[in-house]
Amino acid sequence: MKFIRISIDLIKKLRGWILADEIRPLSFSELKPLTLAGNFDLGYALGKYSEKKRTELGKLIYHFKYKKNRKAGEILVDLSYQFIKQSYPILDIIVPVPPAVASTHFFVNRFFSKSLAEKLQKPLENKLIHRIRFVPEQKIFRNLKDEKENVRDSFKLTEPQKVKNKTLLLIDDIYDTGATVNEISHLLKSAFAHQVFVFTIAKTGFYV
Repeated sequence: MKFIRISIDLIKKLRGWILADEIRPLSFSELKPLTLAGNFDLGYALGKYSEKKRTELGKLIYHFKYKKNRKAGEILVDLSYQFIKQSYPILDIIVPVPPAVASTHFFVNRFFSKSLAEKLQKPLENKLIHRIRFVPEQKIFRNLKDEKENVRDSFKLTEPQKVKNKTLLLIDDIYDTGATVNEISHLLKSAFAHQVFVFTIAKTGFYV
């Protein structure tokens, strides 16, 4: 019986999800949203994130992103859906932010973005932003200037005509320095996007 249980756990891990741990649901009223600023027209994060001292939101993110806990992901999707509905009244396209480095991050963000797009009933463009080159991880840099330079010209638009006169929502899980999001926002603006909005689950305290 024990062998069967281990086999089931292994199968679920290989599929990208672990068995649900005990996760405390977070209510919408408990959120403390943050405003983001950059090359985009409007941006928000649901709250703060720190690996040293995790908030309830941070615990959900940790379980979702690093433990592949589906229940935590579903809670985050529901909270994000409520917030987006009231904060971004007009949207045309949902666009997940691809990572500038090779990682499993995109699997997490694609699931998150796909789930949100379905709930919002908006088209999802997974392949609109194409990563041209991989770059060193952003966390090795200790200032914003170097991070901006690191991701410069790392992405291209596969179909620029799709963004012209459109309002797009860029979705990412964690907003750190914002270098990647700002680079992509600049790219979209250059292709005559009407408005570029940004939404992330949380923002770190690396830069304020």
